Amino acid sequence: MGMGEGSARGRQPGGFPVGRIPAKPAGLWVRVAAFLVDAALLFTILCMGLLVLLLTSLGEAFRNTTDPALLLSPPLLVSAGLGLLAAFLYFPLGESSPDQGTMGKRIFELRVVDQEGRRIAPARAAGRFLVKIISFAALLAGVVMIGMTQRKQGLHDLAADTLVLEPLVTDTRLRLGMGLAAVAISLTAFLAVLALAITFVWSSMR
Repeated sequence: MGMGEGSARGRQPGGFPVGRIPAKPAGLWVRVAAFLVDAALLFTILCMGLLVLLLTSLGEAFRNTTDPALLLSPPLLVSAGLGLLAAFLYFPLGESSPDQGTMGKRIFELRVVDQEGRRIAPARAAGRFLVKIISFAALLAGVVMIGMTQRKQGLHDLAADTLVLEPLVTDTRLRLGMGLAAVAISLTAFLAVLALAITFVWSSMR
């Protein structure tokens, strides 16, 4: 068997690497759904962090102020910084892990790979994440590219020379159920923290 024949068996007819299971480039909407799950998980952590800050000495130091913006701005700024740090660790470490994806990607059976279907290095995943921020900042133009390019690559995929693959056969109902559950948990956490924050501000201004 020649080298060309062996290489061809590792790819789909379209030329995409498949790794362990038959796969294809993941489309825009399934990747958006996976991102929403990841965002929901990170947002839940952010809300919990904000709640802790409001209930600790940092919140106590601002209880006597009559300005709600001044009351909430320090905890919000600290939470935003921690949230950005958490995202910077979460996405690169998840996508360079043996699972080749974050929790959201794993729910939707997506894998981030290089052009040969191999796991990417943490440094490459970190660079990919930084370009992803640019993709979102540019009015989502870098993300919309996923639905317009042949290999379903966004700006961050092209910059890092990566692909996001999904199985040829998937369980759509299981994906949808797990995704909705993650978003529901995040929404519940957000509403709980919002209610507590309003109560905190109201009691501080009385």
